[in-house]
Amino acid sequence: MNRIITSHLKSFSDKFELSKLKEEKRFEMFANYCIISQSSSSDFDPKSFTSDIDDAGIDGIAFFLDEELVSTKEEVELILSRKKSTFECNIVLIQSTTADSFSKQKISNFMLSVKDFLSSKPKLTQGEFIKSSHDLFSLIIKNAVKLKNGKPSISLYYVTTGSYNPLDPNITGTFATGKTIVSETKLFSTIEVLPVDCDAILSLWNECIRGTEVLIPVISQMPFPKMKDVKQAWIATAKAKDFVDQVLKNERGELRHWAFEENVRGFLGLDEPVNLDIQNTIQSPISAEHFAILNNGITIVATKITSLGTEIKLSSFQIVNGCQTSNVLFRNYSYLNDSVVVTLKIIEAESVDIQSEIVRATNKQTKVDENQFIGLLPIVKRIESYFNGITDIEKHLYFERRLRQYGDQAIPQSRIFNVRDVSRAVSSVFFEKPDLASRYPNQMFTELRDQLYNKDNKEIIYYTAALLLYKCSMLISNDRIPTNSNKYKWHIILGVSQSILKSDFSKLNSRKIEQECETIIKVISGNDLGIKHYKFVSEYIHTENPTRDRLTSAAFIKSIKEKARANNQ
Repeated sequence: MNRIITSHLKSFSDKFELSKLKEEKRFEMFANYCIISQSSSSDFDPKSFTSDIDDAGIDGIAFFLDEELVSTKEEVELILSRKKSTFECNIVLIQSTTADSFSKQKISNFMLSVKDFLSSKPKLTQGEFIKSSHDLFSLIIKNAVKLKNGKPSISLYYVTTGSYNPLDPNITGTFATGKTIVSETKLFSTIEVLPVDCDAILSLWNECIRGTEVLIPVISQMPFPKMKDVKQAWIATAKAKDFVDQVLKNERGELRHWAFEENVRGFLGLDEPVNLDIQNTIQSPISAEHFAILNNGITIVATKITSLGTEIKLSSFQIVNGCQTSNVLFRNYSYLNDSVVVTLKIIEAESVDIQSEIVRATNKQTKVDENQFIGLLPIVKRIESYFNGITDIEKHLYFERRLRQYGDQAIPQSRIFNVRDVSRAVSSVFFEKPDLASRYPNQMFTELRDQLYNKDNKEIIYYTAALLLYKCSMLISNDRIPTNSNKYKWHIILGVSQSILKSDFSKLNSRKIEQECETIIKVISGNDLGIKHYKFVSEYIHTENPTRDRLTSAAFIKSIKEKARANNQ
């Protein structure tokens, strides 16, 4: 394998603590992460989107519905229940190989595997991941009437560590034949078949880890006066076409979905009345030239801003307000001429807190679900401080109050916990709701938000839940408990806490809850005894082999508690 790829693969493996896996499997996860990240507006665990060892032909699968990365039936159903007339859906299938060339035979095998996967009754071997992905695909097809154009779109990626030659008729012809095979299913509105070679995968990886620098040609620019916690800020105008070309599009001409991670909500669709008005303005020769004064503009936060006369250079930027405008501009690119101008507010903030204030302030003009502002709550800032105060290296975890907050630091991804995952862990352990955490995380926030982030809760409960989840993930990665335990992890951490404590938790604002958490932390931090608790609970759940429906039942959750408390460890 290419030595440069080997070096970056090691960096990726260290980041996600995958070094014990075989090189081929690590490369599959590496390729899947690089490709899926380009369309995902949130971070994710690459293991969750990589096929099992016994799955032949397809290494990675991802579903994007309403621009959200989904992996369960419940997530799909929840999104489709939203009050929208149509939903965009794209399905990503990936095949990767460490070979240093494109093989006609292997590409053909990939296309045949895709054809089998897309059929109503697949005949090839299906491991658990492929089977659950096929069920998800079937559910999406069943609801095709709700999709834009009445069909999903699909993107097929074939990845090698070699170089792609677009003039090789055998390879290009094989890709074209594969596209025809998929087209003949009549299931998709658009079909992409994309070769990814060594240079392309490195470009994708660099964008994942280093962020992006862009140069925006500007028509005018003016600095804001100096202000506390803001290194510099500018108000600028730019041609909308230049903004799309330089900021919104990556080098492949695709939308940089990650640029909207800090926006509190995703794109609502062109059928949303406000977005339809924006589109009508752009498409009207009369009103298009007034766009800059008719639209509120776009707010961008960057780690560094450099004014270069007629250009502004941005490093590691986020569009914190203007997601709707940006998406409408991107989708109406053909209508953008030099008369369409956009207003930009560009800020280089010096702290996470001021960035959070900017996010909240710039999103107050329109109705936004308060759940999306959880990361800005005072208690969440206290939780972050608590995590930072853990001095024991072995016990140190990182609480990510702001997405990719630690992206530029050499910290293993497994030790970084965002607000969403900590919330799910707390819901599982302290509210005994592993069913909500695993299958209905959005419903979890709706039902438990006020209790989850009550201002009087003790910070240690969030750390304890995260540590329970971290230890569980490490034991799964190291094969100390079955590798397919990942789907039970929310139930396992509840069981382990009960196996140690042997009783219900005290009130979350009490001194006693701190003592109970300290007991759990001490036990699971001690290798031998802690592992025994995880093994006991895991073995019980695997022995029961619960169905998806039973996993959500109160009776099964109660049985886990009872069995765990009876553990004599």
